[in-house]
Amino acid sequence: KKLGLAYLDSLTAGDEVSVLLMSQLGAAANDPVFDLDSIKSQFRALQPAAVASDIPRLLEAGLSQLKRHVNPGAEVVLLTDGRKDGWQEQDKVRWDELRERLQPAKKNPAGTRQHPQLIVLSPGAGSADQNLAITAIGMDRTLVSAGRPANIRVTVRNYGTQASRSAAVQVSVNGLFVGSKPVEVAAKGQQEALFAHTFAQPGSYAIEAVLLEHQDLLAADDRRAYSLQVESSLPVLLVDAVVSQGVEGKLGFLHYALEPEPDTGGAFKVTRIPLVQLTPAMLNTARVAVLGDARVLEPAMVDALERFVVAGGGVLVGLGPDSDPELINRYWARGGEGFLPCPVGTAITPSQAVIPAALNLAHPVFSGFGARTDEAWKAARVRSYFKLDTKAVKASELDPLLRLDNADVLVAERRRGLGLVTVMATSLNADWNDLPLQAAYVPLMRGVVGHLGSFIIPPRNLLPGESITYAKVEGSAAKTMTGTYPAGKPLKLTLGAWEGRNAILSEPLLEPGIYSLQAPTEPNPIRFAVAPAPVESALEPISDRQMSETLAGALNIFHNPAEVAQHLDPTRRKSVEL
Repeated sequence: KKLGLAYLDSLTAGDEVSVLLMSQLGAAANDPVFDLDSIKSQFRALQPAAVASDIPRLLEAGLSQLKRHVNPGAEVVLLTDGRKDGWQEQDKVRWDELRERLQPAKKNPAGTRQHPQLIVLSPGAGSADQNLAITAIGMDRTLVSAGRPANIRVTVRNYGTQASRSAAVQVSVNGLFVGSKPVEVAAKGQQEALFAHTFAQPGSYAIEAVLLEHQDLLAADDRRAYSLQVESSLPVLLVDAVVSQGVEGKLGFLHYALEPEPDTGGAFKVTRIPLVQLTPAMLNTARVAVLGDARVLEPAMVDALERFVVAGGGVLVGLGPDSDPELINRYWARGGEGFLPCPVGTAITPSQAVIPAALNLAHPVFSGFGARTDEAWKAARVRSYFKLDTKAVKASELDPLLRLDNADVLVAERRRGLGLVTVMATSLNADWNDLPLQAAYVPLMRGVVGHLGSFIIPPRNLLPGESITYAKVEGSAAKTMTGTYPAGKPLKLTLGAWEGRNAILSEPLLEPGIYSLQAPTEPNPIRFAVAPAPVESALEPISDRQMSETLAGALNIFHNPAEVAQHLDPTRRKSVEL
């Protein structure tokens, strides 16, 4: 604030000023103001916001705002905290465009409306000796069921240069104490704390973790919130290529892995049908659909599956001896545009069976394996599989989960619209492998299917600046819903639409914490969590040289009010715009 006020003090009567805040860039633009005293009062009243920094976006907004100004002289003043996060240095396209707009030309020298002078006000930010942050909250499984014990995972990271040995993590669920544990985190390291908890009923829960007995440079990341949906059971539709029961057929082993004791209230509620009975309407009650070595799908079902995935559903496709790669590629994959993650090549039968090897150990699919994930596959053998054409889609869109020891991808997933699709290049039964006969099969399949069905759409874990979107509203219930901020004050809600459906929308949420929506007809609220991105906790300083190189030298940098007063003498400047 002192730097910003020092700049405002350098202006004189007739200068027009616009103040753009990172947290309010989505709002309608205001006209510039000539009343400097009013601007200073507003500036003094500003409070910090948790919205992530995006320096290119802020500069773009500043340059666009100049169109509303009339004075011939132009200065764009960037007030920053001197930290590297938010500069988006990897976004070369945006920075190239910004540099071109800011670089002076012969006919338009710096300080004109065509090429405004850029001034950076940045306090000298040193490195953090210690900053401990809660960077993540999660669960030890992809699907959390009511009445079954689960572990809450809290990740604490030390971004500082000194070890932390005195802090503790405390966890609560819906405001009720769960437990507290000490954590010791090495410099530049991280530590995970586990808290056992049983969620008694299905529904929406809020988990909060807070650091105790600890003080550091940034208190805002010592607390984190997480929204969790606990299920009574996940509805799964198994579509078997043949009519079968028990462990027979293409999906018999998978059925038993998901639902070993039907009608006992397990984590998965399975409906199993032969392919000939499949209709689009059956997808309406499922969160996950599984295709087991299906040779062909009617065009209406291909269309229904694509719409199911785009709307947020999960699909698992298991291949096998009856799969027709020509039909699959023509109708299911469509060169990477269909619902299948990628096209498939020819079927391969190596001279010696190949062994699966866990690839993405941090992926939630493998959370049920514990610390020795890579050893779970040593006894397994894959005799035949399809070569997945992973190069046909963008590498950034495809997530290989499991590879064979010859480096071919065995299991891969890809987001399609709001949903997720996973393909297994071999059979889900024992036709082409002995995976169903291995202990690793059950946790793998439960992890894959649970992950496919674990996404709540629209999401309930949000970043600061995002808005609540709740689409499960009908009729008059939408008009009577209420919302609250973390401190309990009313939250402004409006009626809108999302993906063609009626929805409740909130104003942008700037404050981290737990927000609630309450329908008069429901006993319990729907809980949403707002938490900053972990990168905000790094506190890595950015040097004058790095800022200058990013902007190709087209800027003046001042670190304290005295420098501002010395170099920005109002008697030697044109009328300007902030």
